[in-house]
Amino acid sequence: MGEFTKGRRWLLGAFIGIGGGIVSLYFYSAGLFLGPLVDEFGWSRSQGSLSLVILTVGLVIAAPVTGQMVDRFGPVRVGVVSAIGLGLSFAMLGLFTVGLISFAVLVLVLSIVGCGSTPLSYNHVVVTHFVQHRGLALGLAMSGVGVGAVVMPPLLSAFIEQYGWRAGYLALATVTVCMALLAGLLLRSSEAQIKKMHNKSSSQLLKVLANPALYTISALIFLASIAVLGTTYHFVAMLTDRGMTLAEAGSFAGLLGVAIFGGRIITGFLLDIIDPGIVIAILLALSAFGMGVLWLGDNRLLYIGAILVGFGLGTEADLLAFLVGRRFHVSQFGTAYGVIFSIHVIGGGFGPLLGGFLFDYSGSYESWLLFACLAMVTAGVIALVTERGRPREVCAVSG
Repeated sequence: MGEFTKGRRWLLGAFIGIGGGIVSLYFYSAGLFLGPLVDEFGWSRSQGSLSLVILTVGLVIAAPVTGQMVDRFGPVRVGVVSAIGLGLSFAMLGLFTVGLISFAVLVLVLSIVGCGSTPLSYNHVVVTHFVQHRGLALGLAMSGVGVGAVVMPPLLSAFIEQYGWRAGYLALATVTVCMALLAGLLLRSSEAQIKKMHNKSSSQLLKVLANPALYTISALIFLASIAVLGTTYHFVAMLTDRGMTLAEAGSFAGLLGVAIFGGRIITGFLLDIIDPGIVIAILLALSAFGMGVLWLGDNRLLYIGAILVGFGLGTEADLLAFLVGRRFHVSQFGTAYGVIFSIHVIGGGFGPLLGGFLFDYSGSYESWLLFACLAMVTAGVIALVTERGRPREVCAVSG
C-alpha cells in the first residue's frame, strides 16, 4: 500500500479532474440532449448524432498536439486550463445554439479547447506516480468518469425536463469549472516531480511512431471505442423507444455507471496480477455478450444486458492508459497517448453516427447491437494475440 499512501492526493486529484473533463461530462450527457434538440430544431437522429463527428474531428486534430504539450509543459497545467475552457464552451452551447450549423461550430470549439481535460492529462499523473499497482490506480482514477455516467444522467435528465436543455448546458458549465479548480488545487505540487522523471529530448514523436505497439494498441482501441461509445450514446434513446420517459431512461442509464465503476476497479486489480492479454479478452467478451442480450429485445433482460455492457464500457480509455504506460517510456506517455487517443475518438465519433444511420435505415437498434458485439469480439482476439505473455519487466516504466 506504499504507492497509495504516498500518492493518494495525486489519485484523488486525477479522479476529480477526469470526472470534470470532456469524456465524463460531455459524452455521457450528450444522449440526454439528443431528444430535446431533435424536437426543437426538427433534426433526424443521424443529424443529432453528427455532433459526435464534429467532436471527433476536433479531438483528432487536437489530441496529438495536446499530448506533446503535456510532455513539454506538464499534465496539470494543461488539464486545468483546458477544463476551464471546456466549461466556457458548455455555456456557449446553451447560450448561442440556434440551429445545426451553430451547434456544430460550438461543438468543434469545445472539442479543441477541452482536449486537455481528457484522461490524457490526468492519467499521465497516475502513470508517473504508480508502477507496481498501476492497473488498480488507473482504474480508480478513471472511475471519475462515473461522475458523468452515474451522477449526471438522473440529475441532469430531470433538470432538463424541468428547465430546458439550454439551462442544462449552463449547469454543466458550472460543474466543470468547479471540478477543474478543485483538481488543480490537489495536483498543484505534482508538476515539479513529474518533470524530474522525463527525458530532456525535445520531441518523442519519432520514437513513438517507430514502436510497433502503437499500431496493435490502436487497432484494439479503435474497434472497442466504436462499439462501446456508440452503444453508450444511443442507450437512452434505446430505452425511450421501449416506452420509458426521459427521466426513467436517465435513471436506468445510471445502472451503466455503477457497472462501469465496478468493472474498472476489478479490471485494474486483475491487470496487476494476471496476464493482461487474458484479462482484456475476457472483459471485452463480457461486454459483447451484454450487447447480445440487449439485441434480443426482451425488456426483462434489460438489467442483465446493461450490467454486462457497463462492465466493459469505458474499458477502451482505461486500457489505453494501461497499455501505453506498459509499452512506452513515461517521457513518451503524453505523445503516445495523444496519437492513439486520436484513433480512439475516430472510433468514438464513427460509432454513434453509424448507430444513428442504422436506426434511421432499419427503424431499430438491432443491427447496431449486432455490429457492436462483433467489433468487441474482434478487439478481444487482438488483445489475446498481441498482449498475452509479454513480460512485465520488459515493459517497466524505467526501461
